Amino acid sequence: MSYLTSAALWWLLPVLGTIIVLYLMKMRRQDMRVPATFLWPKLTSDVRANAPMQRLRLSLLLILQLLAASLIVIALAGPLHRVRGLAGSATIVVLDNSASMSATDVSPTRFGAAIRRVDALIAGMSGADRLALIDVGASTRIVFGLTSDKPQMTRAMRSLAPCDAAGNMSEALRLASALAMNRPKARIVVLSDGNFPTVTDFSLGRAELVYESIGTSQKNVAITALDSSLSPTGQVQCFTSVHNFDSGPMPVTLTFKVDGNIADAQQFTIPAGQSVARTFNASHGAHKAQVRISAPGDILAADDQATIYLQGSGSVRTLLISNGNLFIERALSLNPAVRLEMAGSVPEDERLGSPGAGAYDLVVFDNIAPVPVKAAAVWSLGVPGQQFGVADAGMISHPNVLDWSHDDPVMRYADFRSLVIDHAHVVRSLRGAPIKILATSSGGALIVSGRTAGRRTLYTAWNILDSDFPLRVSFPVFVANAVAWLTQDNQRASGAAIGLMVHPGKPFAITTPGGSATLVRPDDSKSALDASTGLSIVRGIDQVGEYRIVGPETNANVAVNLLDEEASDVRPRATLNLASVTVAANKSPGGSLSEIWRPLILVVLCILAAEWWVFVRRS
Repeated sequence: MSYLTSAALWWLLPVLGTIIVLYLMKMRRQDMRVPATFLWPKLTSDVRANAPMQRLRLSLLLILQLLAASLIVIALAGPLHRVRGLAGSATIVVLDNSASMSATDVSPTRFGAAIRRVDALIAGMSGADRLALIDVGASTRIVFGLTSDKPQMTRAMRSLAPCDAAGNMSEALRLASALAMNRPKARIVVLSDGNFPTVTDFSLGRAELVYESIGTSQKNVAITALDSSLSPTGQVQCFTSVHNFDSGPMPVTLTFKVDGNIADAQQFTIPAGQSVARTFNASHGAHKAQVRISAPGDILAADDQATIYLQGSGSVRTLLISNGNLFIERALSLNPAVRLEMAGSVPEDERLGSPGAGAYDLVVFDNIAPVPVKAAAVWSLGVPGQQFGVADAGMISHPNVLDWSHDDPVMRYADFRSLVIDHAHVVRSLRGAPIKILATSSGGALIVSGRTAGRRTLYTAWNILDSDFPLRVSFPVFVANAVAWLTQDNQRASGAAIGLMVHPGKPFAITTPGGSATLVRPDDSKSALDASTGLSIVRGIDQVGEYRIVGPETNANVAVNLLDEEASDVRPRATLNLASVTVAANKSPGGSLSEIWRPLILVVLCILAAEWWVFVRRS
């Protein structure tokens, strides 16, 4: 048992001592002369009991009085005991739903154990209790607010499902603190294994925070990296890294598949806390590579497999030649179909005429004079060149966009009205050049596309930093359209769908020019995407696996891989490190603390009533 003010227990010594001393004190009596004592035998007994040196004799009255006094002092100390319910408090449960909570060291999983704990809290609620639940998964959401409606809570709990995304515990704790604000005896209960970054921007306020640690093991081996590159011999080389998060060595079996067929299998042992790298080769025409590992006792399945789509199957290797342009860099890197590399100039082995095959599907020149390259798709922003079918004819200031080809795949869903351009190049088309003018201004062509013998080119006549185009909603749409059109021949030649690789819980954009698209999950369930603008934002993919996006003009495979060392480190944390406080883990708190001074006072009243009855009987 614990106490609010344990120092108050020291009052037991003077209080109980005073009662005992009172029983030892000599009573003052008036001397009376009587003819005989046989009429007062009881009185003589009392006189002998009150003799100054008489030993203390225990009596029922003394015991009852000492017991009543002791209970009064204990009640003043504020005794607390743990109860299964919420003890009339406002309790906000923060439920960790990140990838590590799917570990199976607790039956059935850590997440399942946390759900059982919430169910127990709901079952133990009394009429004065209020409970709220926050789910910390791919997005932070309030499952139900502070309520005492048990049927409502039970219905809301059905929407909970484990996910493999990283949760934002900092945001969840701030939300919990807001719900607990100005509520007496408010508690925040964190059900987690503690596997999340240190929370630095959180204030607990007057609420109590309880961290219930879930998990017992750290036995996990994970695929933490998967990539591919084209070798000079024309083969695709795949690289993978496997990490052992356990405290001891782990034997691992690694299987490598190409287009569904086993290409290699290896067995090796990884020392504690270390990584092992392996490389595999696939033919140039291969579309998909998969890596799977198995280890005895491994407790997390989400990081035991990974998929990558190879060259020619939708992973657009893109080289950006630029002196620094955050807008175009971000627009390209956020496109999941693009594998972006950057340089200040074209490498010698990528220039046209150098030996060997090119390593890139697309080369983008950002306000740098373009040079002939091996890539079959080239895009220049700001500087013209003959390979684009145009020649420079000077500059124009503040050109106004007059018209653009609304139905062209590059321009679809892009809006150039009222576009502000500081200055742009004036270009003239070369005789016989197979080009198409996509946008025109008062000074001539602004955007020009071209197609010749398997090569696609795109030219924009102004430096995007000299305009407000990067600040418009149309800019990422235009960039996505441009990448899709420039590399379309590569996709058709490969005969495969576009292949994307993303992390669980991370939204991404994909061009959907057909006006409709459907997301097909690994279990073949489907959901419609909003394709009204030609660019669909895909959300809600929070579990690893292979997905598909299909539509009239859309065919994409999406590999959702964990590939996250922090998420795979399933070791349960002993403490939570918050902004200004460290909270120790509590494995089995069993409920909440409740004050019990009220029942103690009731017991005291019963004892005093019994003491009065004994005194009256003796009198």
